[in-house]
Amino acid sequence: MHGFYAIPHHDLTLVIEKLFASLNETGSAFIAQATHRSFYVSFYEKYLEVFHEGEGERFVSAEDITKALETLGIEYQVHVITYHEQIQQDDFATVEHYILEEATINSFSEEYSSETAYAPRKTQLNNLLDHKEMGNYLKSLLKDSTYYFPEEIWLISFRKKSSTPT
Repeated sequence: MHGFYAIPHHDLTLVIEKLFASLNETGSAFIAQATHRSFYVSFYEKYLEVFHEGEGERFVSAEDITKALETLGIEYQVHVITYHEQIQQDDFATVEHYILEEATINSFSEEYSSETAYAPRKTQLNNLLDHKEMGNYLKSLLKDSTYYFPEEIWLISFRKKSSTPT
């Protein structure tokens, strides 16, 4: 995960405005971003809620991007992609990698230094599973010894209006 997720919310509209301005007359922009219904976004929000009383900069979601586009008066289209990332419960290394690396843009790794991530640098999957509330949240994604991580991605597209006379 990378790109728009860690943009500070107060900068998002300006970033979208600059992206739009950089398009030529026939240019189009495409942004694939997870919604609040995705594990990518909901897990980190849950982490902030459980360990930081809801304080901290949350990830930018697809809904945040469309709100910025609406604020700017930019017309857009959304194509919704939904799936479940499935990982066997006993494949601990893959589950740990998915949760601590892929689904959190490395916000738990020792090398990560962004001020937007509040997670401790040495968090391990066992710390999360052993915590009552976070453990229950992760167990709610488990069915028949397989984790089903829900993902809803919006492919958001927009372009400059054609100035061709009709």
